[in-house]
Amino acid sequence: MDVVCKWCLESWDMYEAHDIAKATSQTYQQVMASFTKIGCAAFSEGMESIVATEKNCVDTDAEPDQGIQAIYELLGNDMDGAASLIEDFGAIGMLDV
Repeated sequence: MDVVCKWCLESWDMYEAHDIAKATSQTYQQVMASFTKIGCAAFSEGMESIVATEKNCVDTDAEPDQGIQAIYELLGNDMDGAASLIEDFGAIGMLDV
């Protein structure tokens, strides 16, 4: 299943976070918590030095996608549930993913 960056709408295989957690001595939950806050930047190398703030994953003035942000906020650390909702809502046209 894929999770989607709320800033740029890039899809990521959520299991990628396991590899990143291992490489950066973090837990899967820490990596995914950072992803839901800062987006794609959480999956870049050197992730342990990134402070989890509401920072855009790219250098633009873009606003986060409100639908994806709401899913992440409502489901907290249930990333399987978030990935399922994003996929379902995308399939019926409620999200532009």
